[in-house]
Amino acid sequence: MKTTLALSTLAIALSSFTNYNSSKMSDRSIDHFGRATLTALQHASLSEYQVLFPALDEFYLIMEKQSGVYGSTLEDAKADFANTYQEKLMPELHESFKRVMKEGKDIGIDWKTVQFLRVENDEVESVDFNHATLRVVFSAQGVEHALVFRKALVINNQWKITPFADLI
Repeated sequence: MKTTLALSTLAIALSSFTNYNSSKMSDRSIDHFGRATLTALQHASLSEYQVLFPALDEFYLIMEKQSGVYGSTLEDAKADFANTYQEKLMPELHESFKRVMKEGKDIGIDWKTVQFLRVENDEVESVDFNHATLRVVFSAQGVEHALVFRKALVINNQWKITPFADLI
Protein backbone atom coordinates (compact mmCIF):
# COMPACT_ATOMS: atom_id res chain seq x y z
CA MET A 1 0.00 0.00 0.00
CA LYS A 2 2.84 2.42 0.84
CA THR A 3 4.40 1.62 -2.54
CA THR A 4 1.19 2.39 -4.40
CA LEU A 5 0.93 5.62 -2.45
CA ALA A 6 4.56 6.56 -3.11
CA LEU A 7 4.36 5.99 -6.88
CA SER A 8 0.87 7.45 -7.18
CA THR A 9 1.78 10.55 -5.22
CA LEU A 10 4.93 11.05 -7.27
CA ALA A 11 3.03 10.51 -10.52
CA ILE A 12 0.19 12.87 -9.64
CA ALA A 13 2.44 15.58 -8.25
CA LEU A 14 4.88 15.53 -11.12
CA SER A 15 2.32 15.11 -13.89
CA SER A 16 0.53 18.17 -12.54
CA PHE A 17 3.65 20.19 -13.28
CA THR A 18 4.81 18.43 -16.42
CA ASN A 19 4.85 20.25 -19.74
CA TYR A 20 2.88 18.31 -22.32
CA ASN A 21 3.37 18.58 -26.03
CA SER A 22 0.99 17.45 -28.72
CA SER A 23 2.96 14.56 -30.22
CA LYS A 24 1.80 11.08 -29.28
CA MET A 25 4.03 8.32 -27.96
CA SER A 26 5.58 6.38 -30.81
CA ASP A 27 4.30 2.91 -31.67
CA ARG A 28 7.93 1.82 -31.88
CA SER A 29 8.52 2.71 -28.22
CA ILE A 30 5.42 0.81 -27.17
CA ASP A 31 6.28 -2.26 -29.25
CA HIS A 32 9.84 -2.25 -27.92
CA PHE A 33 8.49 -2.16 -24.38
CA GLY A 34 6.14 -5.10 -25.04
CA ARG A 35 8.76 -7.21 -26.76
CA ALA A 36 11.40 -6.52 -24.10
CA THR A 37 8.93 -7.43 -21.35
CA LEU A 38 8.10 -10.75 -23.02
CA THR A 39 11.77 -11.46 -23.71
CA ALA A 40 12.53 -11.09 -20.00
CA LEU A 41 9.74 -13.55 -19.22
CA GLN A 42 10.87 -15.94 -21.98
CA HIS A 43 14.36 -15.95 -20.48
CA ALA A 44 12.94 -16.14 -16.92
CA SER A 45 15.36 -13.26 -16.29
CA LEU A 46 14.70 -11.01 -13.35
CA SER A 47 17.67 -8.86 -14.38
CA GLU A 48 16.19 -8.28 -17.88
CA TYR A 49 12.82 -7.48 -16.30
CA GLN A 50 14.37 -5.14 -13.75
CA VAL A 51 16.10 -3.13 -16.50
CA LEU A 52 12.61 -2.17 -17.71
CA PHE A 53 11.86 -0.53 -14.36
CA PRO A 54 13.02 3.07 -13.88
CA ALA A 55 16.44 3.45 -12.30
CA LEU A 56 16.63 5.57 -9.17
CA ASP A 57 18.59 8.18 -11.13
CA GLU A 58 15.65 8.56 -13.54
CA PHE A 59 13.36 9.40 -10.62
CA TYR A 60 15.98 11.82 -9.29
CA LEU A 61 16.10 13.65 -12.63
CA ILE A 62 12.33 14.03 -12.59
CA MET A 63 12.45 15.33 -9.03
CA GLU A 64 15.21 17.78 -9.97
CA LYS A 65 13.25 19.05 -12.99
CA GLN A 66 10.36 19.71 -10.63
CA SER A 67 12.48 21.08 -7.80
CA GLY A 68 9.94 23.83 -7.20
CA VAL A 69 7.57 21.19 -5.84
CA TYR A 70 10.11 20.26 -3.16
CA GLY A 71 11.72 23.62 -2.47
CA SER A 72 14.47 23.36 0.13
CA THR A 73 13.50 19.75 0.93
CA LEU A 74 14.62 18.27 -2.41
CA GLU A 75 17.63 16.42 -0.99
CA ASP A 76 15.57 15.06 1.91
CA ALA A 77 12.84 13.98 -0.52
CA LYS A 78 15.44 12.22 -2.69
CA ALA A 79 16.88 10.42 0.34
CA ASP A 80 13.40 9.37 1.48
CA PHE A 81 12.51 8.18 -2.00
CA ALA A 82 15.80 6.24 -2.24
CA ASN A 83 14.82 4.32 0.89
CA THR A 84 11.36 3.61 -0.51
CA TYR A 85 12.89 2.54 -3.82
CA GLN A 86 15.32 0.07 -2.21
CA GLU A 87 13.14 -1.19 0.62
CA LYS A 88 9.73 -1.30 -1.06
CA LEU A 89 9.73 -0.81 -4.83
CA MET A 90 12.54 -3.19 -5.79
CA PRO A 91 11.31 -6.06 -3.57
CA GLU A 92 7.77 -5.55 -4.89
CA LEU A 93 9.07 -5.59 -8.46
CA HIS A 94 10.89 -8.87 -7.77
CA GLU A 95 7.77 -10.38 -6.19
CA SER A 96 5.66 -9.20 -9.12
CA PHE A 97 8.03 -10.92 -11.56
CA LYS A 98 7.96 -14.18 -9.59
CA ARG A 99 4.16 -14.03 -9.27
CA VAL A 100 3.63 -13.46 -13.01
CA MET A 101 6.03 -16.30 -13.88
CA LYS A 102 4.27 -18.66 -11.46
CA GLU A 103 0.73 -17.67 -12.46
CA GLY A 104 1.64 -18.25 -16.09
CA LYS A 105 3.11 -21.66 -15.35
CA ASP A 106 0.07 -22.57 -13.24
CA ILE A 107 -2.27 -21.94 -16.18
CA GLY A 108 -0.05 -23.82 -18.62
CA ILE A 109 1.96 -21.01 -20.20
CA ASP A 110 5.36 -22.13 -21.42
CA TRP A 111 7.10 -18.76 -21.23
CA LYS A 112 9.84 -19.88 -23.62
CA THR A 113 7.34 -20.25 -26.45
CA VAL A 114 5.10 -17.18 -26.04
CA GLN A 115 4.61 -14.98 -29.10
CA PHE A 116 4.27 -11.22 -28.94
CA LEU A 117 1.05 -9.97 -30.57
CA ARG A 118 0.63 -6.30 -29.69
CA VAL A 119 0.50 -3.68 -26.98
CA GLU A 120 -2.70 -1.91 -26.04
CA ASN A 121 -2.52 1.25 -23.99
CA ASP A 122 -4.33 4.27 -22.75
CA GLU A 123 -3.42 7.12 -25.06
CA VAL A 124 -0.60 9.10 -23.53
CA GLU A 125 0.77 12.34 -24.82
CA SER A 126 4.51 12.61 -25.21
CA VAL A 127 5.79 13.81 -21.86
CA ASP A 128 8.70 13.86 -19.49
CA PHE A 129 6.66 11.90 -16.94
CA ASN A 130 3.22 10.27 -16.95
CA HIS A 131 1.50 6.97 -16.28
CA ALA A 132 -1.14 4.82 -17.97
CA THR A 133 -2.53 1.31 -18.14
CA LEU A 134 -0.66 -0.84 -20.64
CA ARG A 135 -1.47 -4.36 -21.86
CA VAL A 136 1.19 -6.58 -23.42
CA VAL A 137 -0.85 -9.06 -25.45
CA PHE A 138 0.74 -12.38 -26.36
CA SER A 139 -0.11 -15.87 -27.50
CA ALA A 140 0.74 -19.07 -25.65
CA GLN A 141 -0.11 -22.36 -27.35
CA GLY A 142 -2.64 -20.52 -29.52
CA VAL A 143 -4.42 -18.86 -26.57
CA GLU A 144 -4.33 -15.08 -26.20
CA HIS A 145 -3.25 -13.65 -22.84
CA ALA A 146 -2.27 -10.22 -21.59
CA LEU A 147 0.08 -8.87 -18.99
CA VAL A 148 -1.55 -5.71 -17.71
CA PHE A 149 0.58 -3.01 -16.11
CA ARG A 150 -1.55 -0.67 -14.06
CA LYS A 151 0.26 2.64 -13.78
CA ALA A 152 2.94 1.82 -16.33
CA LEU A 153 5.24 4.82 -16.39
CA VAL A 154 6.34 7.02 -19.25
CA ILE A 155 9.64 8.72 -18.49
CA ASN A 156 11.25 10.85 -21.19
CA ASN A 157 9.01 9.21 -23.81
CA GLN A 158 10.04 5.68 -22.78
CA TRP A 159 7.66 3.14 -21.29
CA LYS A 160 8.69 1.62 -17.95
CA ILE A 161 7.22 -1.26 -15.97
CA THR A 162 5.91 -1.04 -12.42
CA PRO A 163 5.25 -3.76 -9.84
CA PHE A 164 1.54 -3.41 -10.58
CA ALA A 165 1.27 -6.23 -13.13
CA ASP A 166 -1.55 -8.73 -13.58
CA LEU A 167 -1.67 -11.72 -15.90
CA ILE A 168 -5.07 -12.13 -17.55
